Amino acid sequence: MRNIVINELLAVFKRCPSKSTALDDMVTTGNGQRAGFSLVEALLSSVIIAVCVMAVSAAFYGGLQNLRDEAGLLEKVNYAAGKMDELIATNFARLGGG
Repeated sequence: MRNIVINELLAVFKRCPSKSTALDDMVTTGNGQRAGFSLVEALLSSVIIAVCVMAVSAAFYGGLQNLRDEAGLLEKVNYAAGKMDELIATNFARLGGG
């Protein structure tokens, strides 16, 4: 398999003119300019991606904080319900006066 790929690449390079390679033909536009991104375009896209990631992570953090708050509240409600059940189950007739 590897030999087939190497042979195909060599065949492509043999067909190309001496001043350019097959890769140059693949990355040039129709008017002869090289295709690609400038540094400014790459930096701008990186900034846009970073802002989007920060927004999504802030939303996840807010949801996580809400989940923690709700878990704490549920724990308190369950504790209060347990104490109320204990109070209801208490036999007040056996309590002494005082």
